[in-house]
Amino acid sequence: ASVSEDESRDFSQATPSSKSNSLRTPLRRGSSKIQIRRKDCNLSFSREELFKIERDNLTLLKKIMAHAKPRTVSLNQPFSHKKTSAAINRAKQQKKIDQDNYILYSKISAVGRTKRVF
Repeated sequence: ASVSEDESRDFSQATPSSKSNSLRTPLRRGSSKIQIRRKDCNLSFSREELFKIERDNLTLLKKIMAHAKPRTVSLNQPFSHKKTSAAINRAKQQKKIDQDNYILYSKISAVGRTKRVF
């Protein structure tokens, strides 16, 4: 079993660490100028079909991005943090406590103003 010149060239392009790392595979050349690793090859579609799918996906992505609303960040307005529900509940509870304290204060001060009769 002799190794052809193309196959020996493909294995010479492998990284030096490929001997220790079995996950890396040597690069191979196809009819196109794009190099594809063997582990990245799709067995369901031919290479031409994959390139067509990639082109179609890129075209669709460009169309979607053209219709997407541009995100504008206002530099003039400072970033405001959203209040958490715990903070809102704490504020409500504190307001209720303040109202109750005011009612008690007004009752106590009303009693203190009246004359004491013995």
